[in-house]
Amino acid sequence: MQHMCAVCHSIREATGQFSRITVNHDAVLLAVLAHELGQREVAYRTVGLCVLRTAKTQTTLGTEEPCIRFAAATSLLMAGAALTDHIRDREGVGRLPGMDALAQHWMREAYEALGGMGIETAGIDAALRSIEELSESDSLEAHVCATGRLYGLVCAGVAVISGRVDLVASLSTVGQCLGEIAFISDALDDLERDRAKGRVNPLLNCVAPRQVGVHQLRLAAERLVLATESLHLPDESVASIVLRDLATTHLDDVVQPAPARSSFALVAAPLFAALAAPRRGDEPFFESNSQRRVQACNRRCRKCDYFF
Repeated sequence: MQHMCAVCHSIREATGQFSRITVNHDAVLLAVLAHELGQREVAYRTVGLCVLRTAKTQTTLGTEEPCIRFAAATSLLMAGAALTDHIRDREGVGRLPGMDALAQHWMREAYEALGGMGIETAGIDAALRSIEELSESDSLEAHVCATGRLYGLVCAGVAVISGRVDLVASLSTVGQCLGEIAFISDALDDLERDRAKGRVNPLLNCVAPRQVGVHQLRLAAERLVLATESLHLPDESVASIVLRDLATTHLDDVVQPAPARSSFALVAAPLFAALAAPRRGDEPFFESNSQRRVQACNRRCRKCDYFF
């Protein structure tokens, strides 16, 4: 939670309270990765109560730390790109007035922040535009490559932030694999919904869409394992645990295919588990009042499950 809370506060300081909804788990993972690769002293601070932390205080990284600012800018970039996509498709919040200006504001702030940290933004902008141009394309290879290229360029920025320019190639490969996994996972998740509504989904052009998707996920997961090993992270590092768990999830799916899960859930679940630092003894961070209430009333209800 140290990194996630810091990213949330950094976004608030840069673009205001409302923009905190853009906090992205993929970006938080990049903050963790940059922090662990950098191996430098960082500043910490204590932040106040938050409902997402069960109304508890939390010690977090300082919002001015490069890894946190990078993750905040990446969150804004991803949110702006996603909102632009909704506006183009006239779906969800994209139909509300003022959303175009909000998306442009987030993107502008993200590019300014990334450029200020010495990260080349021209390539990232070109990659985003190439994805927009593929909005009506039904080529699975084109979509997967474009998304992988975008994630690869963003993830390569971790090398600049952490000062590990020797790992640019490995980090770029990690990003490409994450991008491919994100796109294919979302395509699998939306498969039946897109089929029913007649939307573009490259997997629908395949004879066996789900089998093809699972196979592509396995290939990306195998490459992710190799790329993660090339970073030479300690086995107990949070980033290493999350990346390995993410890859293992898809390798297991090949043996026994599971229902498609969104990229958000795939990254968030292991990330939350890895960031849940012990508070006292063996008590995990997320064991709180609800679990004690469960023990007291000896039953599990939705309310207890919802409030950690």
